[in-house]
Amino acid sequence: MILFAGLGPLTDGIRHAASVAADFPLYGVSDEQLLASHALFPLSVTVIVLLAVVVVCSVAAGIAAAAPIVSSLTLGLLALIARVSNAVKGPLPPALLTPIPTPMGDLGAAVRLTWALDGMLLVALAGASATLAFESPILLVSVAVALVGVAIKRWRHRG
Repeated sequence: MILFAGLGPLTDGIRHAASVAADFPLYGVSDEQLLASHALFPLSVTVIVLLAVVVVCSVAAGIAAAAPIVSSLTLGLLALIARVSNAVKGPLPPALLTPIPTPMGDLGAAVRLTWALDGMLLVALAGASATLAFESPILLVSVAVALVGVAIKRWRHRG
């Protein structure tokens, strides 16, 4: 979750690209090219910072750096995909405003909270599964597939 939060200030360009994606092309480039251009800087900063942190920590701890590098870079890429997904999410669907009565009370607020925090929750799940990536990669792969699938669906239905 720290990685997701740390990418926030670096992804203002991604939010800008997502906001102008459904409009006329003002810059003479396609929406995909504009988004990719704005994602290059956060991606490069994420890779550089994660590589530096993993190398320093592995040297200090005296462990091999190969496995933590792969896990960290995968998690960094998934956090960036979650930021792109949040940028093209759009406004809250009115269907989520309907009450969900249960014997314990209305669960509609929990649904709206999950909708608002979906990127952070998926990155937290990816971070937890990245620690087990070399023992059981199926959880990390399933989180990655879910995150990429949500991002692609939101990109196709933007605007």
